[in-house]
Amino acid sequence: MFKRLNRNIYLSIIIISGLLLLLIILISMVMITNMVYQTFYSMAEEKMERNISNSELYVNSALISTYNLTQDQELITELASEAGNSLTKKLDNLCNYSLKIDAATAYSSSGKTYLSSQAKLVPSLEELRTVPEIKAFLDSSAKSYISIRQKAITKINNYPNYPDEYGIITCCYKVFKEGEVVGYIFSDILPVNLYQYFESQDAYFKNIAFIASEEGYLVNTSNKEYQDFFLKAQNITLSKDLKHLFINKDSSFLGTSFTCAFPLARLATILFLILGLMIIIACLLLVLIHLIARRFANQVTDRLDGLLVKMSADKNKILKT
Repeated sequence: MFKRLNRNIYLSIIIISGLLLLLIILISMVMITNMVYQTFYSMAEEKMERNISNSELYVNSALISTYNLTQDQELITELASEAGNSLTKKLDNLCNYSLKIDAATAYSSSGKTYLSSQAKLVPSLEELRTVPEIKAFLDSSAKSYISIRQKAITKINNYPNYPDEYGIITCCYKVFKEGEVVGYIFSDILPVNLYQYFESQDAYFKNIAFIASEEGYLVNTSNKEYQDFFLKAQNITLSKDLKHLFINKDSSFLGTSFTCAFPLARLATILFLILGLMIIIACLLLVLIHLIARRFANQVTDRLDGLLVKMSADKNKILKT
């Protein structure tokens, strides 16, 4: 008698419950996505800051070793007098002691060059002056400077075909005698020594790192094909395809900035797993709601059917009397 009502009650419960579940899933996914993203961002940022700190400590160690050599009296005397004595041993000791310096070069103020054993071909002092930042340092009252560049770089024995685009990081120190500049020491570090800190076997934080230079960024084997990432990261935090997170951090000590592109594939996998779990739970709830809705609709219509039968019976009794 009340089949349409039974169906309407059942469908109303199913539709309302389904919409509520869908709304709950949408709100939950937005909240969970934001929470997971913020957590991932914070962890990635923290990891990046730690890597930058390690890079700064690395260069600072080389800078301190370079400074110590500027206090060597024999080196000071040679740079001041240009007597023709070799400084190779002292420069080699600088490289070997630090284990962080790939090559070292000393220049007298007139441009005479002294090489460490690792240095194969070095730019002259005049060539270095063609680099605006180095020229500014040489002409200033500053005692030290960290140069990050891709031109006028030292060729190192172990890397005969080293491309200029890979760049060099140089700890520059002036050598003084009685308050006058008598020369300079340039300690060269290959950027790969800093890039190693950004390499990660952790799939969640495996990133592509870039060290900025005046010409763009210091190229290495892991970032060579991703110049577009470096350019995009200067303006946006997320790639348009939502596959990479970009973070930029400045290093006032090194006078440059670091950029990292973190892949979000694993993050997306986590969110899809959470969404899948929520959909499974929602389906199970819908099955349960289906059973409850069917039973409730049947109970309502059964009672109405019983009431209708009773009313019909009472009506018949009245008519008979």
